[in-house]
Amino acid sequence: MKNIRSQIILGIALIAFIMQSCGSSSEKKEVLKADLKVQIESIKSVNQARIFNYAGKIEAKQHSVLSTRIMGNVTEIFVVPGQEVKKGMVLLRISDSDILSKKAQIKSAQMEAEAAFVNAEKDFNRFSVLFEQKSATQKELDDVKTNYTMAKARLNTAREMEKELNESLKYSSITAPYNGVITKKYIDKGDLASPGMPLLGIEQSSELNVVAGIPESEISGIEIGDTVEVKVSAANNMIVKGEVIEVNTSALLTGSQYDVKIKLMPEGSQKSLLRSGMYANVLLEKGGVPSIMIPEEAIVYRGQLCGVYTLSQSNTALLRWVRLGKQSGKMVEVISGLNEGENYIKSYSGKIWDGAIVEIVK
Repeated sequence: MKNIRSQIILGIALIAFIMQSCGSSSEKKEVLKADLKVQIESIKSVNQARIFNYAGKIEAKQHSVLSTRIMGNVTEIFVVPGQEVKKGMVLLRISDSDILSKKAQIKSAQMEAEAAFVNAEKDFNRFSVLFEQKSATQKELDDVKTNYTMAKARLNTAREMEKELNESLKYSSITAPYNGVITKKYIDKGDLASPGMPLLGIEQSSELNVVAGIPESEISGIEIGDTVEVKVSAANNMIVKGEVIEVNTSALLTGSQYDVKIKLMPEGSQKSLLRSGMYANVLLEKGGVPSIMIPEEAIVYRGQLCGVYTLSQSNTALLRWVRLGKQSGKMVEVISGLNEGENYIKSYSGKIWDGAIVEIVK
């Protein structure tokens, strides 16, 4: 009975061994018969530029806050924010009645000074002749000369006061200093305006710039004339070309960051989408480091793992796990897992697996 049981177990084991051998043989034959055509390429390192990203803000090339040098009530405001204006156009008027009253007083004082000066000049000329003829003393001549000098000074003072008053009268009418757009109204009709007080904001929007803050560790790599790309998220992530036109070499008043001004160069309809005050990202390519770049189509994904098929010494497909970096267009940077000079499978036709025999085609 025991012999029969042993024979049965031995028979079952023999059958299992035969089936396993047949299976391995069939799989081996399947691999040997595999017909997988692939294209290979040699790995080469390329000099990949570093891309720096800075936050910035769009602003007009020229912007001003208009004020006055006189005190008075605002009598008229002729513009509203968003309105386009021409150079020399009157934007706002301030009451000038007090100045005109002072001007009348100064004019009267000037006339008196002119009359006094004429008399003093005549006396000086007459006593100068008498002194030469020995008919006037030195003291009399000195007194007349002093009176003449004082009259002349009073006349000059009256004339300068009139010039100053006329200059102040110019500030009773606030005009546009250049062609632009009104951006802000700080005062309303009837309000009291005073010297230095903001009245209106204006900017020249025909040319726009971006001002970006650069950290101290990277400012040395930025130079005037560098070309950049500016991404404006508020304008459908539009990319606009730009050029560095100013680099501030001091960060004392800018929070440890160096201000860099970039001139925007929009093309076609891009200009109509840009507005002063929009936030922007400045993308600057600078320098470069050797990097291994391969086509994205050569990457194999297995869950969270990434791999690339290479060639083994026996000319079979060999899956190599890699770590990827940044992507540039259709090329992906390989940080580790591949070495320069190795061959990898760039493309293939059919199904590929680790260990498959391949046929290299050009």
